[in-house]
Amino acid sequence: MRYIILVIITTLLFLSSCSTQETVSVKKEFLFSIETAIPERSMAVAEIRREAYFILAKTKHASRVSFTHTKMDGNEFLLFENEPDIGNISPESINSTQNGFVLDFKVKREDSELSKISSLKIINVFAKGASIESTFSEIIKTSILKFTEKEEYEFAKGKLLIVNVNKVAYEGKQVVLDFDISLEIEEIKSLTQKDRANFYGQLAISNIQKKQVDLASEQAQKGLEISKECDRCFYARALLTQNYDIVRSTYFLEEAIKIDSKKLIYYQMLQKNYTIMGNKTKAYEMEAFIMRNFQSDGSVFTPEKAPIGKPIEKISLPKITTENLENGVECTSIVQKNLPIFHVSIGFNFGNSNAPEGKMGLNKMVFNLLNEGADGKSSKEISEFIDKYGLYYWVTTVGDYSVVNCSSLTENGEQCIQLLKTVIQAPQFSDSEFKKLKKQEVEAYQLKTSQPDYLASRMLYRIAYGEHPYMYYDATLKTINEIKLEDVKNYYNSFLVPKNAYIIINGDFNDNLYSKLKESFSSWSKEGVQVKYDENRVKSQSKREAVYFIHRPDSMQTTIKYANITTTFTDSAFLPLFVGNEILGGGASSRLFMTLREKEGLTYGVYSGVSEKRESGIFILSAQVRADVTAQALSSIFRELNLITTEGVTEEELSDKKKNIGGQFAISLEKGSSLNEELIKLKFFQKSEKDLENYFSDLNKITTGDVNNSIKSFIVPENGVIVIVGDYDKIGKDLKFSVPIAVFDENLKPIKK
Repeated sequence: MRYIILVIITTLLFLSSCSTQETVSVKKEFLFSIETAIPERSMAVAEIRREAYFILAKTKHASRVSFTHTKMDGNEFLLFENEPDIGNISPESINSTQNGFVLDFKVKREDSELSKISSLKIINVFAKGASIESTFSEIIKTSILKFTEKEEYEFAKGKLLIVNVNKVAYEGKQVVLDFDISLEIEEIKSLTQKDRANFYGQLAISNIQKKQVDLASEQAQKGLEISKECDRCFYARALLTQNYDIVRSTYFLEEAIKIDSKKLIYYQMLQKNYTIMGNKTKAYEMEAFIMRNFQSDGSVFTPEKAPIGKPIEKISLPKITTENLENGVECTSIVQKNLPIFHVSIGFNFGNSNAPEGKMGLNKMVFNLLNEGADGKSSKEISEFIDKYGLYYWVTTVGDYSVVNCSSLTENGEQCIQLLKTVIQAPQFSDSEFKKLKKQEVEAYQLKTSQPDYLASRMLYRIAYGEHPYMYYDATLKTINEIKLEDVKNYYNSFLVPKNAYIIINGDFNDNLYSKLKESFSSWSKEGVQVKYDENRVKSQSKREAVYFIHRPDSMQTTIKYANITTTFTDSAFLPLFVGNEILGGGASSRLFMTLREKEGLTYGVYSGVSEKRESGIFILSAQVRADVTAQALSSIFRELNLITTEGVTEEELSDKKKNIGGQFAISLEKGSSLNEELIKLKFFQKSEKDLENYFSDLNKITTGDVNNSIKSFIVPENGVIVIVGDYDKIGKDLKFSVPIAVFDENLKPIKK
């Protein structure tokens, strides 16, 4: 049984006069508690936050919430649009009960905000219902009649302002709400076809949030039957298909964007889809697109006049101090007093590629188990500790190195250090948590293998890298099942040791806090094994022997991937190659993007990237196209590859791209956690802070000759690996290559076609 108790802390008397001349008491601050009987902590907190959001989004400040109320097909519907973004709801406290959990939330109003309601018509509305949503809907329906003084209306929309919250409570199984509210009503007697369709689309989205998926599916389909130009209907379809067919979900999002390209939420979901698909390049590009084109409030960014960019010659880095602790751990400290934030990153000189043969996925599993029980504390207790002090804990495991991070407010910096010491130096690796994580990894693998981009990447890495450990793009079902708890413990004892670690501490901290960090990690004593790398192990792909085709029957889209082995991150040729790739396929202004999407309309996006590796990286080009234009897209891709390798880049392209790269990199270093990440990477690649300071001068020195030589050396169109995922029966006959096409099923097993 859940209940909400509203506790009025302080009261500000406020007179509001208009046609009703009512006196309304406006609360300047109030606290309410939400309880749930859900026994599992994370699920309980998620449910409680959902309910808290519904109330807070309609009570925080004096900003208005847009609503739409209408009668359609004999039924009444109420929708809320453009709810104010209240950010991450942070509860005052989280407490366990015998049956579940209780969270307390506090809402504050500012005097300047209260002044906005001085001339509004205000009424009091009281209602009971089965849920917060249904009760709130009943309040609006009742109040519309009070404001309009009409009993019949076809469609009404407007803006809602909650002036005062008198009562929010649960009485038995009913929700009781008592609000003083003001409405601004706009009546519309008729809707256009598109408006009517979008209303059904919005209904579908609302029902998806309530997990009424069957009803939502019907409403989205009905909207599309009314009008094919219903972006909300396509967005609803994208939400409905996201969990079982990420390609269809992405297609529906693209259709929604074609209709309305100014909704931030569509691009955010598209970025999430790319992340789920494992396509980091597209995900990062979409993130950059959002940053360039949208403001923080979701509105489209439209500068009056684009500024003229200038190359960045250098930046002023904060003072960076490095010392070795007693056990040999290198510790770097950066004091920045601009914000009361504290970051600690602990990097390790090994990553997923260091897993033993047949145990791919072990490294990731070890790091994901660190906080699932340590130093006598259970996973639940560690989670409660993180929530209590507002810590942000996360791990990053990539091919060559791994990082454990924690951020907090400076006042909780000691708890941040305590958490990292606990999970790194004394993890428990319990059998129950290991089995739980292993099950999750199996489920994640099954989801990922349904995505064509993931299948293509697995095949591409296997062919490009041969017998090198980099050939494993990710863990497989076989390697996950092969991992035992003893493997986890042995790997931890061998590699998570001081000789493989380095610490970056960054933010607003004093000597006392830094001393606590050194004290916590100086006593860390373990021998283990020092990881070594051999930069000569990777052999370049010298000849294309086949084109690799993964057959997915009835696929409407084709995924194309192309790759060449390149060079190490420390090679002087890497930076010119990186710049050249940015011109070729690094973003929405790149050659590939402008040709295949903007000019020829063959794809929503086509991108390329170069990886940063200790033992030789890889250049990868990725595109998803409609099945019927696969051959045309391949022709355009290779035309662009041949053009850049034979004719090179222009002075204008290089100048613009160097400004863009330098500017983005400089901005990224403003964020403390990003500076930590960059320093961790430099230390792993055995570079110094000086290399970070010299980055801009090194970038500006690059010539078209440098770029063109790097491109010719490492991007060789006639030799690169080609992997295609799609319906071979539909498009195979249209593909013309000078080498055979090897066809595989979705388990990457050869099949005859």
